Amino acid sequence: MTDEQRDRARKALELAIDEVGGASRLAEKLEITRGAVYQWDVCPADRCVDVEKHSGIPRTALRPDVFR
Repeated sequence: MTDEQRDRARKALELAIDEVGGASRLAEKLEITRGAVYQWDVCPADRCVDVEKHSGIPRTALRPDVFR
């Protein structure tokens, strides 16, 4: 992942968290702990589809290095 892709992915994750009402709410929807969400630098590739489903933020924005 390039620095530019990482920056975009971080911003997309922040937006996704905001869209669902916070990290606790996202964690609840994903059935994981809030701490797990807070540990993410960028959204893990295996969580992108679910984060997209709940937030509306496209997986291509969440992980531009994986999804095109």
